[in-house]
Amino acid sequence: MQKLYLIGNAHLDPVWLWRWQEGFAEIISTFRSALDRMKDFPDFKFSSACAVYYQWIEKIDPDMFAEIQKRVKEGRWNIVGGWFLQPDCNIPDGESFARHALVSQRYFKEKFGVTAKTGYNVDSFGHNASLPKILKKSGMDNYVFMRPMPEEGYTKETLFNWESDDGSSVCTYRIPWYYNFSEKELFERLKEKAENDKKDYMAFYGVGNHGGGPTIALIDEINNLPIDGMIYSTPDEYFNEVDKSGLETVRDELQHHARGCYSACSSVKRQNRECENNLLAAEKLCVMAKELTGAKYPKEKLTKAWKNIMFNQFHDILGGCSVKKAYDDTGYLYGEAMSISEQALNFAMQKISLGIDTLEGEKLPSYKTQKSWKIWEHEVLGTPIVVFNPHLWKVRMPVQINAEAKKMTDCENNEIAFQLVRGDQTNVNDKYHTAFIAEVEPLGYAVYRVFAEKESIAEHENELKITENSIENSKIKLEFDTSTGEISSFYDKEKGEYVISKPCSTVILDETDCDTWAHDKKCLGETIGTFGTPEFSVIEDGSVRAALRVKTRYNNSVLIREYTVVSGSKTVTVKTTADFAEHHKALKFAFPAENNDIISKIPYGTITRQQNSGEE
Repeated sequence: MQKLYLIGNAHLDPVWLWRWQEGFAEIISTFRSALDRMKDFPDFKFSSACAVYYQWIEKIDPDMFAEIQKRVKEGRWNIVGGWFLQPDCNIPDGESFARHALVSQRYFKEKFGVTAKTGYNVDSFGHNASLPKILKKSGMDNYVFMRPMPEEGYTKETLFNWESDDGSSVCTYRIPWYYNFSEKELFERLKEKAENDKKDYMAFYGVGNHGGGPTIALIDEINNLPIDGMIYSTPDEYFNEVDKSGLETVRDELQHHARGCYSACSSVKRQNRECENNLLAAEKLCVMAKELTGAKYPKEKLTKAWKNIMFNQFHDILGGCSVKKAYDDTGYLYGEAMSISEQALNFAMQKISLGIDTLEGEKLPSYKTQKSWKIWEHEVLGTPIVVFNPHLWKVRMPVQINAEAKKMTDCENNEIAFQLVRGDQTNVNDKYHTAFIAEVEPLGYAVYRVFAEKESIAEHENELKITENSIENSKIKLEFDTSTGEISSFYDKEKGEYVISKPCSTVILDETDCDTWAHDKKCLGETIGTFGTPEFSVIEDGSVRAALRVKTRYNNSVLIREYTVVSGSKTVTVKTTADFAEHHKALKFAFPAENNDIISKIPYGTITRQQNSGEE
């Protein structure tokens, strides 16, 4: 006879069709209800994820928090998840997933004396293939999810081993049908499935999505069900006891429940990545400042910024499917996170810069003798520009500074190429910046110098060539179709092969019959049109970079793309501005692949997908 492990839970979205303030209140009442049920029913057990929920309870109701601590110690309250909350499991970068575990597992260990052993993302819309190694390295041996359903995903198994590319494996359980069983037919159906499959299964019961959890009436009904082998339990107990012999091993991503989420509300996705990148740079430079100058590392503030980012990674927030007012709140959290990281970055860079001997024994000239109002300018040595690299690899990139140079030198006093570009400001004739290419070692800095009066005497060969429909340097050539405005070819000169040899396209898809999530859809609709009637204009033409602006139209929608190529680089940077006026339509950039295999980036890794396998 197979067993049914009854998992008392409350699926609780802190944000979805409501704002976080309402979710906060519901967490309080849900946790209170779960604790009361433990008094009513001595066999009842409860499982809950999300460190942020526990932090809220600790802050607002210390007595309830102490009661939870007691129930955890008794083994009746199971802490699962090990993450700050249940995030989208595709969009965050690898370091975000690591921080979810680092912040949360430390908290659980400190407050409850345990760490979560079971990962728990029951409602996320897909699960990237790196999660097993991330979970394993975070102290979690098991994983629970529900979506994608068997008909949507790679495997139809309920219980299986999920393995990452490094060999890390977690025992994984897909919740059958629902995470909030409330009808006896579901328990009977799952019991029948368990007997047929000859496996023990978990039945997740309790009111959700707005919280609530198991009710007295529901537990009474369960106790009266004529089903043998049902036991009140927890995910940890289930994984410790279930027979794992002969399980299928899945070596793939678990995708997709709802592809539409990955194209909805692009602003929240952009803010997420900007905050992730800025905060990681701030952390590294603050460590550099601590080691080089003894500056205090702003741990508390940076941790607060991470918590803001992690909260906004909740799947219904980052997926773009919450109510509009919720995104006002996400903006506040992103703004605070970005402000914290910007202040930390500036302090670290200024602190390190102050310790660099840029005067080399000279003195700054008197303010009154300066022709410019910028007192730090030094025409004898050149005004120093310190460029930092927070990455773990050497970087060669263009840098733009608020100065109008006539000459520039590197850290060895060699003249380097530069060009004047349009700046952000317009102040009579003061409207230009200077762009140059900086090369900086990993986790390092380099000092460049700019001269505002001394003319350059060096001649720099310009490898950049730009026309109305092409850009090239010594390594690549990019050509555009004059009738559509799209890339028609991308040639790698070093390899002697085309990266793109067929025309790209910008298409309009009719998504009238899609909801926000695009449930049950592998693509976002049929193609009904394309952008065209291009207008080309050269906006930058120098020895550092060249840029071409292409404006195209579809009905009343306007698309502006600025393609930039830098000297000596294979990278093409595209800045896109879309004024999209179409109703129930999706905008899609289509890039033809040279073969059927598409290598896609995922957190802490890559994965190979096949063309035309759905909107990815």
